[in-house]
Amino acid sequence: MIAPKTISIIGGLDLDLIIIANRLPNGGESLLANEYLEALGGKGANSAIATYRACHRKPMDMHDPPQVGQVDEVDNAIHVEGKIAETREQASHIATSNSLDDDVEINVRIVGAVGDEKYGERLYVELKESGVDASGIITVPNTQSSICFVIVDNYTRENRCLFTLGATATWKKIISSKWKILHMVYDRTSALLKWRYIRKWSSR
Repeated sequence: MIAPKTISIIGGLDLDLIIIANRLPNGGESLLANEYLEALGGKGANSAIATYRACHRKPMDMHDPPQVGQVDEVDNAIHVEGKIAETREQASHIATSNSLDDDVEINVRIVGAVGDEKYGERLYVELKESGVDASGIITVPNTQSSICFVIVDNYTRENRCLFTLGATATWKKIISSKWKILHMVYDRTSALLKWRYIRKWSSR
């Protein structure tokens, strides 16, 4: 077994408050929406989850029908990504093992800041449930987490966003007072992603 590798992502964490309507409202107009959703968001969180999923492809469910372009049963043979398998178990192994070497363990860590309210706790829990290492998340006292308000056109999928930085705006203070966390990132990280608006706000 190869020693675990870590991909650390420094980026914003926010909760997306999403409203879906048949169209975007005009200035000064009140419009009835179709649906309201809440979701984990932020460039850092989205990238961490996407990276984890890319590094840990889940095996195919044997009870699910074959996915187009992935598995095709022809003449009692199962074709998977250009290879032939005799059973669906073999097909699942081929589809899963093609992503990464099975001997490589990838840990995906998110480094970011949240507030000490319900949204901050929710962001922390949902990232852990998604498989992401949340040990790099800092909870900032007496501060709100970043919130993003999103209005989506149900037909065109065009959207408008307004967001508050919240805890993300404290990065300059955090970086100067939490060097141990950043040292952990640089000393033990195989790859590091850092988003541009973190640089912008941490330089102030």
